[in-house]
Amino acid sequence: MSDRSNATVFVADDFPAIRRGVKQILSELNDLRVVGEAGTGAETLAGVSESSPDVVLLDLSMPDVRGFELVRDLARQHPRVAVLVFTMREVEEVGVGCLRAGAKGFLTKTASANEIVEAMRTVASGQRYMPPELVELLVRGVPVEEDDKPHETLSEREREVLERIVGGQKASEIARSLGISAKTVQTYRARIMDKLSVKTTVDLVLYAVDHGLVPARERQAS
Repeated sequence: MSDRSNATVFVADDFPAIRRGVKQILSELNDLRVVGEAGTGAETLAGVSESSPDVVLLDLSMPDVRGFELVRDLARQHPRVAVLVFTMREVEEVGVGCLRAGAKGFLTKTASANEIVEAMRTVASGQRYMPPELVELLVRGVPVEEDDKPHETLSEREREVLERIVGGQKASEIARSLGISAKTVQTYRARIMDKLSVKTTVDLVLYAVDHGLVPARERQAS
C-alpha cells in the first residue's frame, strides 16, 4: 500500500457528475491524486489494471456488472488495491456484504467531502474505513446475505426509471422528469425488465413491491 502522503485514486461511477465532484475535491489536496476514472465495470477493471492505483472509489451500482461482483473481481485481481465502496445504498442493506466481498471501506453518497477524504486516506494507509452504523452491525453479528439480488444490478438511473414506472408514470412523463427522450426511457425499461427477468409491466410492479423497491408514498396508496 502506498504511503498516505502520496496516494493515487481511481474513481469508478456511472454518473459523470459524481466523478467530476470527487475529482474537484481531490484537486485541492496534495496527498491524494486521481489517476483514472470509469463509468462501467469493464472500464474499471481495464483502468485499474493500467493505472495501478492505491484506492478505487467504487459505485456499487454499475450498469454492466452485478452488485458485489466487481468488488470481488478487484479484490481478487488487485489484492494490493484498496476498494472503497461509495454508494446510494443503505449501510444495513449492503455494508457487511461489501466487506465480505473484499472492500476495505464503505461510504454512502450522503457523506461530506471531509468524510470522503478521510475514508480515502484511511484505506490508502492500509486500514479499514467503516461508518459507525456498519461497525454496530458487525458487533451485533447481524446476518447479511452475501449473494446479490437481481435488482442490485440496476444502475442509479435505472432505479430512477423503475421508481417512476411503478409510480404509474408514462414514458413521456418519465422522459420529461429525467430530461431524457421517451425512446431512452423505453430502452431503460427493456434493460430493467431483462435484468429482473420479468416480461410485463405488471410483473415489474409486483417485483418492486415484493422486494421493497416501491417508494413509501406508493405503498401507502396501494
